[in-house]
Amino acid sequence: MAIWEEYVEVTVGCRNNSHYEALGYVIPRRRDKQGRLAIPRGTKITVKISDLPAHSNVKLTKVCDECSAEVANQSYNMIMRERREGKDRCKECSYERMRVTKLTSTPKAKSFGHKFPELISYWHPDNELSPFDVRAHTVRKFKFICENDESHDYTAEVRNVVNGQRCGLCAMPKGERRIHSYLSARGIPFTQQATMDGLVGTGGGALMFDFVIHNRDGKWLCAVEYDGKQHFEPVDFLGKGMREAQRNLKIQQEHDRRKEEFCKHNAIPLLRIKYTQFDDIETILSESLPAIRRQRAAFYIAN
Repeated sequence: MAIWEEYVEVTVGCRNNSHYEALGYVIPRRRDKQGRLAIPRGTKITVKISDLPAHSNVKLTKVCDECSAEVANQSYNMIMRERREGKDRCKECSYERMRVTKLTSTPKAKSFGHKFPELISYWHPDNELSPFDVRAHTVRKFKFICENDESHDYTAEVRNVVNGQRCGLCAMPKGERRIHSYLSARGIPFTQQATMDGLVGTGGGALMFDFVIHNRDGKWLCAVEYDGKQHFEPVDFLGKGMREAQRNLKIQQEHDRRKEEFCKHNAIPLLRIKYTQFDDIETILSESLPAIRRQRAAFYIAN
């Protein structure tokens, strides 16, 4: 733990005057009523921090060795005691160190690598810790290799991977995955599952566009939706029966309507690609995006 000050003003008296005089400091004296040379009460001198006696209670500013945070009004003897005990950090950094130590001091039998050896091959080499240094059900996030495509990697909480979470890209509907691949391969900036204030569903939650494509300056160029079969007819994905599928279809179509109205109101082009156009996704994007880009450029110039 460093100390911000180099010098400090201290009060001298009978308890510490000999300490400072032995170090060469001159302490002013004057004669008292008995004619003896004495140090007047409240006399102060400026001394180096390194010359303070170990028991000094003078208040100083300590500096955290990790984050450089300054903590004022700390007694010198407490600072030195913490230094001897290896506590050269502020409270926040000490708590963080304790937290990390707790998370990484993992008994081998409770580690991710020991309990789930079949998942070790998906542990990414970029991770600073080995799978045997991480608890099997920790909420900490680490990097993993996709089990379906080694060119994919993803970040996830260890507990979620243990519970079956895998690569988000591979978990996408195949149409969305194809759009993602097209945009990524061409370096087109985009955000998945993006929303804006005011776009809400029937339940009051935010509605998300499958993709929002950006201009180079970050402005929205357009939104892209891949509409699966469930957007047009009832589909019983979860085996809950056609009545539930009909209800979900009505909600889905209402959400689609709200997205269209939102885009019209905010002058955002919306490109919808139907599931029957799956084989034409690249053609649709390559023909539509340049035209939309020209349209938006003219819009920004006019406004």
